[in-house]
Amino acid sequence: MTNDEERAIDLNQLGISAFREGDFAGALSYFHKAEELMSAVVREALRTGRRMDLGNWLIILDHLGYAYLELGDLATAYHWSSLATQKAEEILEKGHREIGIFYGNFGRVLMAQGAYGPAEEYFQRALDSLRQHLPQDAPECMDQVHNLASVKMARKDYATAVDMFEAVLASQERALGSTHPTLIPTLSQLSFAQINRAQWKRAEEAAERAVEIARSRLGKAHPTTADMEERLRLLRQAVSSSKNVAKVKL
Repeated sequence: MTNDEERAIDLNQLGISAFREGDFAGALSYFHKAEELMSAVVREALRTGRRMDLGNWLIILDHLGYAYLELGDLATAYHWSSLATQKAEEILEKGHREIGIFYGNFGRVLMAQGAYGPAEEYFQRALDSLRQHLPQDAPECMDQVHNLASVKMARKDYATAVDMFEAVLASQERALGSTHPTLIPTLSQLSFAQINRAQWKRAEEAAERAVEIARSRLGKAHPTTADMEERLRLLRQAVSSSKNVAKVKL
């Protein structure tokens, strides 16, 4: 590994740390510097015929796509994520485990753009690829089931969405316990899907669980707790007033 490769990897790690700390501008700066450096290394390796592991380059491209997606710049996110996915298909062997990760992240970009059909296709590809290497209910696999459930809900297939979210929830409970914060978004989305199935009691129970976990594990002052409390309030208000609960955006 060359010095420039090591430097690019270090910059990528700095970008990850900055992103986790909420310094998104700093994270993008690190990711772009890492991409520029690593892309130059790749071009030189191709010119000279030097063999190198291109996996780190793919990861940097994917991180750029993920960062821009989180910042809401969907066009730029699409550019980097689609590039990462395309190059992964060219470089990695068919069925390689990591391809599933790239498929899933590209699916999230497509989902954010409202391209539900293509998003569902890539989430399914991700799930199929990951399940070749991992147990059926491994967290990485269930993440893709969660993504597929979100697509089903967006396409108003609430019955399938409920089944999928319940499967994800059961898997998360087995792996993490019944009060882990990871359950909160699953419970929230399950509640919304159940509302649209007219499963009022079950929807309220799921929303109540989300609030309880948020309060106990994140604290009453946490923004997620406030969000879950507001969603529960709106749910109860809609049910008690017998209004069109589909208008409640949970």
